[in-house]
Amino acid sequence: MIPVFLVLSKYILSGIAVSYVLLSVIALFFLNHDSEKWFGYGLFFLSMVFNGVGFFTAYEKTASLDILIFYGFMQVILLIFGILYTVLYGRCNHVLIAHVCFLLSVGMLLILRLRSDKAVKQVFICSAALLFCLSIPHIMKQLPKLTTFNMWYGSFGVLVLLAVFILGNVTNGAKLGYTIFGISFQPSEIVKVLFLLFLASVFSVRKDMKALLYTGLVAAAHVFILFLSKDLGSALVFFLAFWFMAVFATRKVFLIPAGLAAIAAGS
Repeated sequence: MIPVFLVLSKYILSGIAVSYVLLSVIALFFLNHDSEKWFGYGLFFLSMVFNGVGFFTAYEKTASLDILIFYGFMQVILLIFGILYTVLYGRCNHVLIAHVCFLLSVGMLLILRLRSDKAVKQVFICSAALLFCLSIPHIMKQLPKLTTFNMWYGSFGVLVLLAVFILGNVTNGAKLGYTIFGISFQPSEIVKVLFLLFLASVFSVRKDMKALLYTGLVAAAHVFILFLSKDLGSALVFFLAFWFMAVFATRKVFLIPAGLAAIAAGS
């Protein structure tokens, strides 16, 4: 029975992933806030099922008790995060919370299959990050003027990436960062946060075509500099961040095929 399940598991995981994406699209474009909440609960349940099937498959292949312990810890962390966030912020986007849990589940499964020792370290880092996430809405309420600095977020991010392109060290063929007193820094990781702040601060104020063009030009500048630095992985991450936030904020359906076409052209 177990070997049959292992063979079927890849189809089960694929089916869950496809169902998750379809339900997410429906929730994004066709539901109001009240209906979206119940879709968020359903998506959260799917992420838990995906997590369970994936970890059970990994356990059957290795017969390691550590995987079951790791799975239990991950489930508890995600459940606590999901419950606390919805309790503390009743009008939060439940679908977005489900996305966070689903993507963390996928990421942890991938890391576990590649390097189980690294997965333990990553789960503690993720736990700390999730704990910090619980405080972000409260911090944003205390600092409402953060939305007025969108130009500075975008400009500073572009300048930092330009500095890396001009002065950065080459690592595996790409200019990724600096080395100061023997310590390596990768500024693009900080710029990712600034870039998200830039997008959020613009789209929180306006969601029209002018805002879309403005954010698109700044995003293109980030991606182009990373392309010149041959940091193609980060360039893709920045493009996807812009694409998803633009679709989510403006709810313009034409951005979906446009983004897919851009990815196909870039590849």
